[in-house]
Amino acid sequence: MVNVTSASKTDVGRKRDHNEDFVWSSDELGIYIVADGLGGYDAGEVASQMATKIASEAIKKHLVQHPPQTSPEQLQQLLIDTLETTNKKIYNAAQQDGQHQKMGTTIVLALLQLPTVYISHAGDSRAYLIREGQMRQLTEDDVWMATGNLRNVLTKAIGQEHALEPSFYNYTLNSGDWLLLCSDGLWNMLPDEQILAVFEQNNQSPTTLTDALIKAANNAGGLDNITVTTLKIV
Repeated sequence: MVNVTSASKTDVGRKRDHNEDFVWSSDELGIYIVADGLGGYDAGEVASQMATKIASEAIKKHLVQHPPQTSPEQLQQLLIDTLETTNKKIYNAAQQDGQHQKMGTTIVLALLQLPTVYISHAGDSRAYLIREGQMRQLTEDDVWMATGNLRNVLTKAIGQEHALEPSFYNYTLNSGDWLLLCSDGLWNMLPDEQILAVFEQNNQSPTTLTDALIKAANNAGGLDNITVTTLKIV
């Protein structure tokens, strides 16, 4: 029988005074979400928490109301529609403020329907697959690659005025595979080789691995909030 165990944790890091990341997970429902409120925006922490709540409740409602034999095409439409709706609700919430404050967040959402994982995302929070000692990035960052001293600029994020058009992927998982969802506070601090090295030394359990990854990112500088979800397929 294929099953999953997971652990999730978010940490403020060493340089920020508050945490704009938010994480939500449910092994029972097979839903895992990491959101990173956009730095420099008002209420980024509110946006990440709101987006996670809206998306998780929408998917949970669908899973309760529909049979488990939902087709891959229907699940794809579910995730895309969920993020489009979440995007509109966050944008509208920002507009209700008298000053039209900006609210935004990245998001990466994984829905497990074993042996398949369905992933939708917007921004630069990532999903990785670790299999047989190799690590593969499953998502592509929605960024405009800046040059010179400019930072890369996000081209998609929850809370934008126009349609989100989130990315969608699905992958077949094997027993022994690991999934990693994380905010850029992890991968900006640790190159892939170092993430993999931490995994190889701390893969006794998802909790052990999650704690070790956050500790390593902090030891590397902890310049941003760090959020990690690890899942083991057993």
